[in-house]
Amino acid sequence: MKTFNILFILFALCFSSCEDLLSDLTFKSTNFNCKVNGKQFNPKNSDFKGSPTFAYKKGKILVVKGTRSTSGFYEQVAIGINSFSGKKTYSLYGPAGKSAIEFDDNHGYYYIEDRISGSEITANTNTINRGKLVVTYHDPSNKKIAGTFEFTAVSATGKIYHITDGHFDLTYVSY
Repeated sequence: MKTFNILFILFALCFSSCEDLLSDLTFKSTNFNCKVNGKQFNPKNSDFKGSPTFAYKKGKILVVKGTRSTSGFYEQVAIGINSFSGKKTYSLYGPAGKSAIEFDDNHGYYYIEDRISGSEITANTNTINRGKLVVTYHDPSNKKIAGTFEFTAVSATGKIYHITDGHFDLTYVSY
């Protein structure tokens, strides 16, 4: 019995110490989470039409986003990088562009829509309200990407949205 206990403890110690060393080197799961003004944002779709998280890359453009949708409500957090070059820190400082893949500046974007009342709010980073995306893992062969993010987005009416504690690990689509 002593031998079993000693072997069990050694086995547990070996695996717990290795996990810490590999945490930023391995792809763990498929997720996207953050907080919006301190409230947890967990992407989900109530209608089961597609994934609530998405990442895509076209040339040097990278877009990572999460959406939350119910029958009367839609919310999206997105990050766009126009000069993606792998694992590093990217500054978010501009507004979203004409479309998801047509933009001039790296940006953070927040959108919320009440489908019942028809009201919607779009908020973006800018030169004063900035943020960052830190890509901690990138495997181009398997199209895997992971990282963290935070940014402050401001609507046209001046409402401020603090996007904090963001993290993602996703498989991206190339175009």
